[in-house]
Amino acid sequence: MAKKQNSGSVSIANFIAVVGIVLLMVFSYIGYSYKSGGSMGISIGIAAGIAAIAGILLWFIIKAKSAENYLDKWKVAEIIGLVLYVIFAVSSAIYGGSHHFFVVNEQKEEIKRMAENDLRKIDKMFEDYEAFENEALSIYENGLMNATASRPNNTDELTQYLTNEGITRGMVETKTEYQKDKVLGANYESLKSRKDDKKRKIMGSINNWSVLNIPTLSSDITDFAKRAETQLSELSKSGEMPVIKQNEANKFDLGENQVKEFAVEGGVENLEFQKGLTEAEGVSILGIVVILVIHLFILLNYIVTHRTRTVAAGKHTVEDGGRLLY
Repeated sequence: MAKKQNSGSVSIANFIAVVGIVLLMVFSYIGYSYKSGGSMGISIGIAAGIAAIAGILLWFIIKAKSAENYLDKWKVAEIIGLVLYVIFAVSSAIYGGSHHFFVVNEQKEEIKRMAENDLRKIDKMFEDYEAFENEALSIYENGLMNATASRPNNTDELTQYLTNEGITRGMVETKTEYQKDKVLGANYESLKSRKDDKKRKIMGSINNWSVLNIPTLSSDITDFAKRAETQLSELSKSGEMPVIKQNEANKFDLGENQVKEFAVEGGVENLEFQKGLTEAEGVSILGIVVILVIHLFILLNYIVTHRTRTVAAGKHTVEDGGRLLY
């Protein structure tokens, strides 16, 4: 009967240990994905490695505790295994991501504000784009008005440009509207609409703080900002609005196209949200307690394992794990 009870307690302990290893793997996966800025592949590998090491160490110390021969050597091996497990538990918590998970979640309100700041920077880039292109259009239109009003006072290059483009006084407004459609028309409005939709989705997920999605969102904001920079810069290049102004000889001359490379304030590499996730620092008491409980779950299997009752061999021995009786 006692044997059945022992078997039952070990079976329960086995189940609890598996739960502990799974929890350790989950917290390590999410925590390391925070630390790595959303690198899913690396995070999965780290979490799987941590779970495997926990399982191997648990198997080893159980084997050492339940050994029935060479007891002194197995006792030493058991102690070494326990020391290694403690070192593993501490190092995996610090470097493996499980403690980082709790640190980030305790700072989530501040990190949410970082995400809002990043998205505002992207909004500001769109505002800067509109301001630049509207000013470019105004400069272009005024230049054409001056050039078409004083053709004899234009440089040969400007005269050739007006001829090639078929620009007359009456065509200035039409030509300006054509350029406006290229830089601020349907393509830009579509890009701006996609930006607003993306912003709403990202901020909605961050406000709900879906722990599994947060790491992905950190890289999403960075990728989103990079794409926006590229797309706005390409749209700006699509416009053909040269500066037309008087040169030193008081003749109206054809200058360079008004084009700008757009970038988020401070650069993509300095966006706050991803840094907030990867570089969050501090000590989480809750995290320490939960991690300790998880490791107790894992070690429960070792704790309930019965040590052999065989008496260790003495001076007069044979290698059967017992003592010779005379």
